Amino acid sequence: MQIEETAPYLCADLTICNGDFERGFEYWFSLKNSQLTPGRTGTGVHIDTDAKNSDIIQTIPGTFPTGATYRATAWCNASAGTTCQLFFGDSNVVNGPAYEHAGRHRLAGNGDWQQLSVTIAFTHQEQMQVYLYGGTGSVYDDVQITQVTPAPAAASSMMMTAREAAPETEAAPQPVPEPGMLALFGLGAAGLACLWRYVRRRS
Repeated sequence: MQIEETAPYLCADLTICNGDFERGFEYWFSLKNSQLTPGRTGTGVHIDTDAKNSDIIQTIPGTFPTGATYRATAWCNASAGTTCQLFFGDSNVVNGPAYEHAGRHRLAGNGDWQQLSVTIAFTHQEQMQVYLYGGTGSVYDDVQITQVTPAPAAASSMMMTAREAAPETEAAPQPVPEPGMLALFGLGAAGLACLWRYVRRRS
């Protein structure tokens, strides 16, 4: 019996991989107190809290570019008295000190789904991570990263040289005498020569 192979799961740069948890915990780590559970739109993740571990983490593939702005969002359902918390930041030192680009959003649980959101404007290239924190029973789903504004184009590609910017002009064509005009000019010159000779003889 032949087993049908499924296409490999491809994750684009600068996006959350498996943010809907439909592929289980693929691409996520630090999972000690987490388990899959019904979510907002399909599968979600339930995160408990203890003294050792209270979050799940994903390192975002790719490098965020200088000048761009990106937003991380997640939906969370937590009961009253507990919290939902999303962290989007550089918790590593790959491209400089940690937490140069970082933010977190915390909401008090109300027993319903709420959206968390963190927006970061990048002053230099950065590698980022997303953390989802437990709150004695927080459920997360539909984690995403979206581009708010793109990185500006390089100045060199936006500028034109004076030669490229100035319209090309052609030299004005010089008028060429027609054959008839040349003949008239020759006859006039011959007439003047004859007149000069006649005047000279009479003087």
